[in-house]
Amino acid sequence: DANGSIKSMTVNEKTALIREEDAVRIQIFNTQPHVSKISGKMVVRPILLVDGINLKADPKTLKMFEDELEGTEDPGMPEKRFVISNLEALGYSPILVQFGATTIRSLESNAQTFSKLLAFLAENAFLGWQNSTTQKFQIIGFSQGGVVGRYGAYLYDQTRGTKPGIRQLLTMDSPHQGAVLPRSLLASVDFWVRFRGEGGDEGKSYLDLLQAPGAKDLLIYNTEMSSKESTPSEFAPDVGTTRWLLNEYRDAAEYKGFPVVMVSNGLLAGHRNYPETVSFYNLKRYANWEQDNGEDDAYGSATSNASYSTSESDEYAFNKTYEWNTNSPPGWSRKGKTSWDLVQGSVGPFNELIYNMYHDAFLNKMANSWEKSVNWWEDPNMEGHWGAQSLNNKNSTFVPTVSALDMKCAGDLAVRKDCAFNKTEAGISWEAPGSALTTAKSIFAIDASHAKYNATSGIRHVTGADPLDYWRVFCSIMKSDVENGQFQNPALIGQMQPTQSCMDQSSIPQWFLSKYDVTKRYKFPYTQWAYNSASNGRESAIFTVPGGWNPVATFNSKRVLTGTDVIEVTVRVPKTFGWFKLDFVLTGGGWLQLGEQTAIRDGASHTYTWSVPSYVDFSGKYKGGKLIMNSGTSGEVEVRSVRIAPNPTGVDPVRTGVPMTEAPLYPEYSSQWHFGTWGDHDMNYRDALGTGLKLNFPNFADGAVWYTPESVKTGAYTKLVVKYWPNTCRNTLVYFDQRSFWQKVGGSTTEQDNFSRLVEGHAVVGNMWQKTIPLSAIDGVDGIVSRLVFQSERTPAEFTGGVVLRNSENCIIQSANFAK
Repeated sequence: DANGSIKSMTVNEKTALIREEDAVRIQIFNTQPHVSKISGKMVVRPILLVDGINLKADPKTLKMFEDELEGTEDPGMPEKRFVISNLEALGYSPILVQFGATTIRSLESNAQTFSKLLAFLAENAFLGWQNSTTQKFQIIGFSQGGVVGRYGAYLYDQTRGTKPGIRQLLTMDSPHQGAVLPRSLLASVDFWVRFRGEGGDEGKSYLDLLQAPGAKDLLIYNTEMSSKESTPSEFAPDVGTTRWLLNEYRDAAEYKGFPVVMVSNGLLAGHRNYPETVSFYNLKRYANWEQDNGEDDAYGSATSNASYSTSESDEYAFNKTYEWNTNSPPGWSRKGKTSWDLVQGSVGPFNELIYNMYHDAFLNKMANSWEKSVNWWEDPNMEGHWGAQSLNNKNSTFVPTVSALDMKCAGDLAVRKDCAFNKTEAGISWEAPGSALTTAKSIFAIDASHAKYNATSGIRHVTGADPLDYWRVFCSIMKSDVENGQFQNPALIGQMQPTQSCMDQSSIPQWFLSKYDVTKRYKFPYTQWAYNSASNGRESAIFTVPGGWNPVATFNSKRVLTGTDVIEVTVRVPKTFGWFKLDFVLTGGGWLQLGEQTAIRDGASHTYTWSVPSYVDFSGKYKGGKLIMNSGTSGEVEVRSVRIAPNPTGVDPVRTGVPMTEAPLYPEYSSQWHFGTWGDHDMNYRDALGTGLKLNFPNFADGAVWYTPESVKTGAYTKLVVKYWPNTCRNTLVYFDQRSFWQKVGGSTTEQDNFSRLVEGHAVVGNMWQKTIPLSAIDGVDGIVSRLVFQSERTPAEFTGGVVLRNSENCIIQSANFAK
């Protein structure tokens, strides 16, 4: 009962107690003996870990929540998190809290249940808790659990009387001002499930879920369906003051009865997640049958497209079904702005979920080969075909960063202001943000010191958190136990300094670094993919690599690589390749090949390693690298991750493979270009052919100079190979600085031989033009080269009376390499 006593219950009382929509489940870890309580156990410094929303049709169990917090060997969730075991080791009793109905019940209703749970744990006959008044509760809410925990703690603290107080509440990526499910996905569910009555049990369950109180409380886009079956819903955003989350909940948000810490999985970098032109997915499936005359005739089709829209007149969703000889309904084209879809924040794979749902539904309805009775024509043979089946972006924003940090802008909630889309960390003191920004005492997001700061989007909601995010959680918990400069929890003594800043990564204790493998391997902060630029900034990519020797990815590190490092690369190579080799090259101070390896071609992922030689310790210049793939044919490959790990032996590796056959000038050293006032050049030119350096020479004698980072002795190479865009560089000369361009203008024939025109004698290689220039032709043989010059020219006949004519010239270069 309310006093914690055990009493007999009627059948009706038991039924009401265990109804799923009313249930709250708990699991307690790290208990101590307590003879006077019914359970014979007691808790010590309890920390309640409150689970978040379940946006899946299948129920979620406490064991699943435990696995998320602790980490499992599940390939879909490979990273260990150690939340429960770390808290136990630090002298706390973790208590998992899970609501059986995270969507069926409203947030306020579950919060009221949580408030009663706190009261039960505070004083009951079942479970003991010594020193409860001084120890107090700590609460960590994950996702929706942070909202429920915050409001429930507020309700409890208002009426607790002499019961134990709350030492601190911490939320992990919780949508304090709302969450986002793409507007186009809401429209597709509306069409296929409500209007068409299709989509299967999974679709119907998802529709019920979206319309349930717990989801409606959270989502920024209104999930109310139209009152008429034939009328599509609008799903317009709602950030008004009539919503519980943005109205009554603000009483808890503004409450200062206990300190609050907020952690976000999202970027705070002033830009949106993903490009604004993104189309989430495109699906079109159609069926036809073959007539007696051999011609195909259409039987029916189904279309579902989900996109991003920047204006009220743009289409963000289109869904349509057509069936021959029936009264097929018109397609639903939904128009309006969908700005919230890509607001900066953490992400969820909702696009992938809906895409897979309809992809399978369309395929089942229109199989590759099937039979269909069509009026008088019995069982004609049908064929199903895909007109479109592309998942362009599986993720979209789920929790905006400013929502997770409960930030304000200009005195109002950030979700009502533009700063929700472009807020940066400028001017923010993370551990003292100030009440003008938020009521939290500390806020943490993916800041400039974060390993994932250069990512193109926020990371996976809650489960994608980096070890640094978890450190800030543990650090905040431990610091809340400090009073008068000392830890009140003796288990914390020696674990960290009481005055330590949770932002100071140099002071993270070794016990944490070792447990999370932070000292064993880390990711390169930024990756650039040669054959999949859409994945730039991400550590994984799928792409088609052409045959031959190809640098497929460029990696930059924040620190110098040394002989204590090992490079790890996980690659999937299909059986379709006849042979396939991998190499890794260190860059930054020249090229250092680590050795070619033969890749396993079985369609599975395998990890390959290279050791950095010990002599690299003394060079202090290698801060990046390139992944090289070498194959006889082209095909699709996948790279899952590239990591830096320690070399446990310190022994130099055995060099394998063949020597490097090229020494790159551009694009490896693109930063070495010097333009002066010569033209208006584009270092990041991009078009359908790829990326390159666009040299624009408006006038005769305009040029660009490439400076070598250190002098190159050309005797080891015999030629210079330049690849460039077709129909460009028609009047561009190439020469080394042993000769002056002005010597060519008025000099002798011999001097002119030292200058080579790119367009003359070029070859077509793939979609590029290529000029191979013997080094002797540009006075480079056995020379020391420090400058390579590209310069526009016109023949002397194009001078009129000594007046230089304008000569607008574009030269777009893909690469320039020395070669043997």
